[in-house]
Amino acid sequence: MAGSGFRAPRALARISELRQHQQPEHTEDRGGAPHGTTLSRDDPTSSTCRVRLCALRSSLLGMPATDPLTRAQSRVGTGHYVLGAGGVDPHAAVPDTAVGARRGCDGPGFIAWCLGYARHHPGFAPGWDWVNADSMIVEAETRGAWFLVVSRPEVGAVLAYPSVELERDGRRDRLGHVALILDVPTGWSGTEAAWSKLRVAHCHGSIQRRRGYAIDVTHAVAWAQRASFRGASHPGWRTRFLRYVHGEAP
Repeated sequence: MAGSGFRAPRALARISELRQHQQPEHTEDRGGAPHGTTLSRDDPTSSTCRVRLCALRSSLLGMPATDPLTRAQSRVGTGHYVLGAGGVDPHAAVPDTAVGARRGCDGPGFIAWCLGYARHHPGFAPGWDWVNADSMIVEAETRGAWFLVVSRPEVGAVLAYPSVELERDGRRDRLGHVALILDVPTGWSGTEAAWSKLRVAHCHGSIQRRRGYAIDVTHAVAWAQRASFRGASHPGWRTRFLRYVHGEAP
């Protein structure tokens, strides 16, 4: 598709490199608690530490960020949340665009900029021309040309839960949300403790209300138990781990 991103192969190669350097997972005991601990942010083998080193190297050499994790980390502590904004131009120095009189980005706009694609792609997924949490999941579960569903979190993968429309009246009762995974605990168990150790970068209005800026690195507890909403449950509402594969050689 046109405008598929200025550096997708390079970004994918960087993500692959980071995956290979993740520490091997430990086995779990009978109670389901993993042996071992999460990677420390100060551990030179951790993805977060590598991101910081890459960002420092780029800064010292006067080079722009060339991989998704470094791009994400470069915007932490900045940004304004504007629904429907951002991620239009992957060449831009920042993800922000204007919607009316407001300038900023939202979750999908931030992820589009980090991964290096424009968020508008006619025919991206069945029934979707815009790349967002809902369409990412649809694309991954139908065509799989851009995203693949994986069973466990991976560094550089996207974390996504979909929107929910309880009354089917065209009004979304829950907005979907996405994040970029920066650091994965060893021995992934899927428990709330594991979600609390999973580190993600994302853009959200709730961050802005609490901290005055919209983009930050947080734990991923907000993505746990998403198959239930307001007393109702549906397997389609659950969170997915989505590996970005657009631009990989066949």
